[in-house]
Amino acid sequence: MANKFWSLELGSLIRKPRPVAIQPIYNHFEKSIELEKKILCFSRLQLHKELQIFDVPIQLQGQQHMMHTIKCGDKGSNKDTLVLIHGYSGSLTLFYPILKDLSKRFQVYCVDLLGLGLSSRADFPCQSTEETLDYFVDSLEEWRKAIDLDRFFIGGHSFGGYISAFYALKHQKMLDGLFLFSPTGITPREIDENYRREWGPTMTWGQRQFWSMYFEGYSRYIWKDRITPSELVRQNPTLAKYVIRTYMSSLYGVKRFEANLVSDYIFEMLSIPGGSEKSIHYILRPPCMDAYIPLEKYILNDLSLPIHCYYGEQDWVDWTGAQKIAENPKAKNFKFHWIPHSGHQLFIQNPKGLTHSVLKTMEDRKI
Repeated sequence: MANKFWSLELGSLIRKPRPVAIQPIYNHFEKSIELEKKILCFSRLQLHKELQIFDVPIQLQGQQHMMHTIKCGDKGSNKDTLVLIHGYSGSLTLFYPILKDLSKRFQVYCVDLLGLGLSSRADFPCQSTEETLDYFVDSLEEWRKAIDLDRFFIGGHSFGGYISAFYALKHQKMLDGLFLFSPTGITPREIDENYRREWGPTMTWGQRQFWSMYFEGYSRYIWKDRITPSELVRQNPTLAKYVIRTYMSSLYGVKRFEANLVSDYIFEMLSIPGGSEKSIHYILRPPCMDAYIPLEKYILNDLSLPIHCYYGEQDWVDWTGAQKIAENPKAKNFKFHWIPHSGHQLFIQNPKGLTHSVLKTMEDRKI
């Protein structure tokens, strides 16, 4: 419904008359757009010259949609193309700390998944895990066709890494490689009394207790009612602002102004209702946030392209399945990397370490 009243073109809001009842929704859109521009200035790339913001129109299931996109790095003869997919409750904007360094080696596209970030917020039609995966993969493929992209690398963070892997399963022939940044959903897991001890073994005891209790509480009181994090933000805005700002401050440390700007953006973006926020309930399950359809067997048996997988040394995401794959002699195309001084938010907590590892991989050219 929202898309009947707004559209974006090259990062500028095209203002159209809209009913008073939906005015708050567009305030959140407009604030998100303005905050995005301010945050992208921290990328050290010149907005509109070195870094372009635009929306890509696509057709999916007979409906018109827009997929929010940024691009940086000129396409030279010695440059490959890299497409980055954000995580759940995230957006393309949060990749800004790594864009400058990556654009020296790649032409980089970042895209908001359909129904998330600042892409179209159409009603989410899916009723199963398989339908949800097709929805994201097919919309990404329509986006690729719309921008006339040929061969490329694809990379995704967290939930976006999971979606990127399924895109690779369906469109492997056009990909040069797959980068997985702290991906969810690799490890198949049966929940038993030992899961808390085995889950997140590189975290400190306190961190492991916090995250396990967080997800246990979320699954017990919220997940069963299919409430999303975005709905919690909209239902409890004052508390949500405080929680988001506290969490982002813990990631940014002394960069307080930057942390507050990103916090404000996340709050405004998550306050936009609708779209595919319900997709999380078809992909992941608490308390360990493992996938209904784990990736491990598909990576081992069906993906032959080069895959590089990165986790933070204090990551709360279960990386044991990825490590198991890396140790399997059959998986010569799969490499596992630790990123020091970081947890799940690799590109915020240690952007230099992450980009150095990715670029070193490209220099070695074994991918």
